[in-house]
Amino acid sequence: MTRDARLLRVLDIKETRRSTERIGDESRKIDNRASAVATTRGISFSHEWTRNYTVHFEQAARQHTSLTAGPVWLNAKADVERAIQRNYMIDTATRQVFEEEITVAVPPGVCVQITLEWKRIWQHGEVHMAGPTGDVFAVEFEVQVGMTFDQYQSDTA
Repeated sequence: MTRDARLLRVLDIKETRRSTERIGDESRKIDNRASAVATTRGISFSHEWTRNYTVHFEQAARQHTSLTAGPVWLNAKADVERAIQRNYMIDTATRQVFEEEITVAVPPGVCVQITLEWKRIWQHGEVHMAGPTGDVFAVEFEVQVGMTFDQYQSDTA
């Protein structure tokens, strides 16, 4: 974190909507075709990710000064331009884990395929902040707040 980042002040956070993003499928087969009795299987699923927050604000200003010197017939002119730039940044990360267990009942003589369609859950919104000079600005954000899956099952004899 830069020294200037500590001068940022969060005024409020406005969450606007949530969305999901499909990231892939995972399949498991439970083959009970060779058995004459039903079986029940517990399957554990786990996904780990790191939630990163980065807020970056850049402020740039230019000052322009013109100087004219000498007699009118010489009219020497100097332009001086000074650029002032300030950067503010906050960056933090948190480790997240999603774990779930499902139970699958498999009849005798059947092979079951379980397919999970994994999805990231995103929270969207705006952070309203004040800089060290009192400037107020809004930064849009999207951050992963969770994981989920849709579960599909197909049976084959």
